[in-house]
Amino acid sequence: MAQPLISGHLVLAAVPQPILVIDANGNAVYANPAASQLLGQEPADAVDGRLLHRYWHHDCSAETLPDCRLLRAASTGAATEQQADRLIRANGSSFPITWSTAPLNVDVGFAVVLTFADISAAPLPTERLRMLEAGRAARRQVTRDLHDGAQHRLINLLIRLQITRDELPDGSPLADTLAAAMVEAKLAITDLRELAADGFPEVLATDGLIPTVMALTSRTVVPTTLHTRLHEQCNVGVSLDIARHAYLLISEALTNVVKHAHATRADVRLDVEADQLHIVVSDDGLGGADVGQGSGMSGMHDRVGSVGGMLVVDSRRGRGTVVAAHLPLRSDAGLQMTPCSDAFAAAEAVS
Repeated sequence: MAQPLISGHLVLAAVPQPILVIDANGNAVYANPAASQLLGQEPADAVDGRLLHRYWHHDCSAETLPDCRLLRAASTGAATEQQADRLIRANGSSFPITWSTAPLNVDVGFAVVLTFADISAAPLPTERLRMLEAGRAARRQVTRDLHDGAQHRLINLLIRLQITRDELPDGSPLADTLAAAMVEAKLAITDLRELAADGFPEVLATDGLIPTVMALTSRTVVPTTLHTRLHEQCNVGVSLDIARHAYLLISEALTNVVKHAHATRADVRLDVEADQLHIVVSDDGLGGADVGQGSGMSGMHDRVGSVGGMLVVDSRRGRGTVVAAHLPLRSDAGLQMTPCSDAFAAAEAVS
């Protein structure tokens, strides 16, 4: 094993928390034993003792520190605390982390110390779980109220409109007006059913996630392209609960694009790695979104966190916004399988 490229590595080796030292090019030049165990690899195993940025940082194409969401703050001499992201193991899989960084002067010049923790099995705080369950209970009550009340009224209205239209004499100028009103009533019923289902289209349970998202992207005002190969993976199962959370997350992200981004295009990417569903929604808009409590980000974080997932938002001003979520494929709500042939047929039907 090659000697680490930094001095003082014996001190870092004794620290129980995982630590990486990153050089000015974004490459890892040192990993302490705790980090090496999690990653299954270490920089000393590489030919020149440097683990290239693309081999340790998941889904980040940055070539310099200022372009990397983990390292840009430290590259200016500032420290960061408790952010969320993903790292890559030697076998190509990834895992969610929280991390903090600090600048460091070492033998290889300027560098960044990256301290991180694996949160793949971290439970949600008890109080947060109680709040989420209270929210679910309230939504279930609203669903029952909408189904038993407003939906029945709209259906009765639609029937009355149909009867009135049938009783009109041929050629009546009111026929077209009543026909248009009936169309609006049917759309209102459909919208109400989706609202009662917490914003999830009914076809999500029957057609699957990909065709439903394709329908969503096709009707988004900002031109949006869906990129996915999931319909080629016949044995991949996404539970209905996870599919619902994924759909609502994509819908919320695209709504933000339409309302706030001033974008000319957007892209949605869906992929599966091991037991994780990866979702990325990006746009070419203004960026600069409030990734803290504004722009609905807090609710998106809670929704993703409620199923044990992780959300990362990158919104640099002038560079657009990227919303990346990583969700488990399955939950206790049951497994939904979509055969390849069915997925292709449904996708063609809505494209």
